[in-house]
Amino acid sequence: MIFKKNGAGKFYEYSFYDHKWEERPEISLTDNEREVLSRSTQGYTMNDIADNICKSVDTVKAYKRSIFQKMDVKNIAEAVTYAQNHQLI
Repeated sequence: MIFKKNGAGKFYEYSFYDHKWEERPEISLTDNEREVLSRSTQGYTMNDIADNICKSVDTVKAYKRSIFQKMDVKNIAEAVTYAQNHQLI
């Protein structure tokens, strides 16, 4: 469970393990990362995304790696869930 105030630069996440709210820094995505994530939610493949944003497939892969690292997730499904929960897309 999270609690977030828009524009605050941070959010609070409830830890069920410690039974307390913990302050976390809000992540920010670049415009290109946001575009890749948004198109991924629409079911586009990496090749489709690369064509649509006029970048190489390797660049799209780099954007996805950066997204995963920032969100501390392992795949696109986790990234989409994280982004929706944190109102990033």
